[in-house]
Amino acid sequence: MLVLTGTAAAVRGGLLRLTPDAAPNPALALRKGGKPGAQVWVPDSAVWVERVTADARATQVTPAGQVAATPVGVAMLPAAARSPGWPEKTYTWAEPARSATGRGP
Repeated sequence: MLVLTGTAAAVRGGLLRLTPDAAPNPALALRKGGKPGAQVWVPDSAVWVERVTADARATQVTPAGQVAATPVGVAMLPAAARSPGWPEKTYTWAEPARSATGRGP
């Protein structure tokens, strides 16, 4: 999670300070309400934003969209991948989980 601090004038002028912060700290501070010390908050998950906005006492947070996305890869042993039909068939997320756990429809 990154927190961007500085005045609005500094933000327009490009003078910014970007500092890493422990994940829950900005969310907890925003939930308490009051004036935050940052103009931009980049949480590592939308869950943090949901937790802040769920509290009526919280500082108002306006989501502005995504700034990054992390791809997810799934690796399987060849025999495990072939058993549900790979490479001819592509999988939904449920299929590798079902294959790994042996549970599901």
